[in-house]
Amino acid sequence: MTKKSSLRLELGRSLLFFGIAMIIVLGIFQFFLLEPMYEKNKINQIISNAKDAEEDFIENDGDVSYLNSDSSLFSKPSQNSDRLNEDLIHKQLDLNSCLAYVYHDDTKTYALSSNAMGCNFIHYDSVKVMENIEGLNETKKSNLEIFSNDFMHHNSPHRSILYTKMIDGYDHYYIVALSGISPIDATIETLKSQLILISIILIVSLIVLTYTLYRRIARPLQLITNAAKELPQGKYIEQAEANKYLEAQELNHTLSQAAEDIQKADRAKRDLIANVSHDLRTPLTMITGYGEMMLDIPEEKTDENIRVVVDESKRLTNLVNDLLDLSKLNDKKIILNPSYFDLTEMIREQLMKYDVYRTQKGFTIDIYLADSVYVKADRSRIQQVLNNFISNAIHYSGENKHIIIREIISDKDVQVQVQDYGKGIREEDIPYIWDRYYKVDKTHQRTDGGSGLGLAIVKEILDLHHFRYGVTSKIDEGSTFYFSIPIEKDLQSNNLGSNKG
Repeated sequence: MTKKSSLRLELGRSLLFFGIAMIIVLGIFQFFLLEPMYEKNKINQIISNAKDAEEDFIENDGDVSYLNSDSSLFSKPSQNSDRLNEDLIHKQLDLNSCLAYVYHDDTKTYALSSNAMGCNFIHYDSVKVMENIEGLNETKKSNLEIFSNDFMHHNSPHRSILYTKMIDGYDHYYIVALSGISPIDATIETLKSQLILISIILIVSLIVLTYTLYRRIARPLQLITNAAKELPQGKYIEQAEANKYLEAQELNHTLSQAAEDIQKADRAKRDLIANVSHDLRTPLTMITGYGEMMLDIPEEKTDENIRVVVDESKRLTNLVNDLLDLSKLNDKKIILNPSYFDLTEMIREQLMKYDVYRTQKGFTIDIYLADSVYVKADRSRIQQVLNNFISNAIHYSGENKHIIIREIISDKDVQVQVQDYGKGIREEDIPYIWDRYYKVDKTHQRTDGGSGLGLAIVKEILDLHHFRYGVTSKIDEGSTFYFSIPIEKDLQSNNLGSNKG
C-alpha cells in the first residue's frame, strides 16, 4: 500500500521542487542562452537598421545631395586617409551602436569621422567590407558575417557583425551595416553571483510560504478532520476557524449534513428493528398461544383455531419474504425476466384473490379496466407491485372500505391506478412514504396485517424497470397510487386485429 504523506510535507515538497525548477530555468537562460540570445538580437537590430537606411535611400530616389561635407558625421576625406578609401555616399543610424550607410563605388567620396557616437565602426577592417560587397551577385543579394577583431575586451576578442546587401533597382549601390558584439563574460559572472543570492532568498521564502500556507489552509482542514472523527456517532461541530475559506465552509456544511443524515439513518434503523420485531412477534404470539391452547385443551382443536395458526404462519412467511426481497432489491441481486403479456388479463387474475374482502369484510372494490393492453416487463414483479398497492389501499382505507382500480391508456403508455378513501397523506410526508417502515401517522393502525415494506419494495421494482410511479393525495379524501408502463404497440395492433377477425 502506498505510504501517505501529510499535507504540510507535500506542500513543502511541491514548493521546493517548483523553486528548484525556477532556479534551473533561470540558470539555463543566464549561462547558456544569454549569449546566443544577445547575438540573435544584435543581428535582428543590424538588419532592421540596414532596412531603414535602404528605405530612406529609395524614398529619395537615390538623390544623396542632402548628405554633404558639412555633416557632423561625414567630412571630405584627406589625401592621407587610409582608414576607409571606399567611395561613401550616405547615412549614419546610430541605434544600439550600429552604423548603416549606402556604399557606391563611383565618384563622390565621403569618409566617416572618428566620432561615430560610440559606434565600433573604427574597429572594422575595410578589406572585410570590400570582400563582402564583391561577393554579392544576382543569386546572393545579401551577406551576413560574424568575425573576431584584434581588439581585446577584458582579455576576450571583440567580435563584429557585418551585413551587406544589394539595393534592388540601383546598380552598384549597396547597404552596409556594421555593429559589434561586446563580450559578456563579466556580465555572466555578475549574474552567477546574483543567481546564488536569488536562490538563497527563494529557498528561505519558500520555507516561510510553506509554513504560512500550512497555518492558513492545512490547519483548518486538520481541525475539520479531527471533528469528523465523531461522525460515526452522528456528531459534528462546525469549525469556525475553517469558515474563512469557501471550500472549507462547504466541507463543514457537508459534514454537518452527513452527521444529521447519520442520526436520521440511525433512528430509521431503530424504527425498522422495532417494527420488524413487532410484526414478527404478533404472528408468533398468536401461533404459540393457539398451539399451547390446543395442546392443553383437546376440545380447542377446532378448524377455526387451526385456521388462525395457518393464517398467522402465512403472515409470518410473507413478512420474511418481503424482508428478503427488499434486501435483494437494495443489493441489486434481483434479475428481471421481462416478457410480453396482457396487463389487463393479469390484473383481472390478481383481483380474484381479493373477493374475500368483498364478501367477508365489507369492502367495495370498483374496477375500470381496458379490453387488452400488452406490455413488456417482469410479470411476477409487476404482480407484486399491483398487490402491494392494493394491500396498502386496504390497510389504510379506514372505515370507508371503498377502493377503485383503473387502467388509463394514452398514446404511449398505460397507467394503473389504485385509489382509496382513507385519511390521506400530508404533502410534506409524500417524499418519505417509499422508505421502509415509514408511517405517516405513528398512531394509525392498519385494518389488516401487513409487513409495512410494500411501498419500499414497489419503489425498488419500478426503479429497476425504469417505470414512472407516484401518488396524489388529499387529507381526509384519500390517496391514489399509480405506475405507468409503455405499451407494446405492435402486439397491441396484432391482438386487436385478431379479435376483430
